[in-house]
Amino acid sequence: MQVIIRGRKRTGVILAGGRSERFSANGGVPKPLGKIFDVPMVLQVAASLADAGAKHVIILSGANHRQIVEELDRYKDMNLELRSGTNSLSWEVRYSGDNVGTAGRLLSLDKGEVGDDCLLSYTDVFSHADLHELSLRRRKSGAAMSVLAVNPRLPWGEIIFHDENVRAFKEKPIDMSRWVNGGIFSMNAEVLDYVHSTDEMLEEAPISRLIQDSRLVAMKFDGWWRSVDTPKALREIRACPVGASRWVRAATLV
Repeated sequence: MQVIIRGRKRTGVILAGGRSERFSANGGVPKPLGKIFDVPMVLQVAASLADAGAKHVIILSGANHRQIVEELDRYKDMNLELRSGTNSLSWEVRYSGDNVGTAGRLLSLDKGEVGDDCLLSYTDVFSHADLHELSLRRRKSGAAMSVLAVNPRLPWGEIIFHDENVRAFKEKPIDMSRWVNGGIFSMNAEVLDYVHSTDEMLEEAPISRLIQDSRLVAMKFDGWWRSVDTPKALREIRACPVGASRWVRAATLV
């Protein structure tokens, strides 16, 4: 499905420029290349953006640029079974610098590429959220950016007390009382004006500037969402039956 907004085709952008130090510290592959059903994680994210209407996806790389390019070149002639029905996924890997912040990487984009409707994602987040709705919320509000807000899963077991007695013990529960950055955004080209230098992190000064000017909105989502920070998290998400229906499969690889 191709979504066109005000005469523009929707673009997808993935932030994949980190050094993956936690993920590949023991000689493993960079995080964007971790496999889910024999498809690199970053292409799983690209496929989710394509299913949400992105006609072309720009992968912004960094220190691991050469390794990412070499690996993804193997998939250029692969047919992907996307949920939207198309088997074509258009992407490019663009070097955005080594020591560059997440916001600074966006300066590698031209305003014309971002246009009126661009989906932006981290390379390690997956969700069943309706990204069409995320974009629609932003455009209806007139904001420059909308962010997916999700409930975090605690990394520890929760103990519930009654005096000194333990009433309940919940292993790594989801905290339904809090909302955190889900790592998926809808934005327009105006966001680039809020990035003042290449070393800026999107989650810090640029987001603060957007909030100060009332240019940021959020869409709450309490459904399935996962982040992949470690090899263990990757193994868990591969085995997650809820997410299995969303993974793109490699139909043909030459």
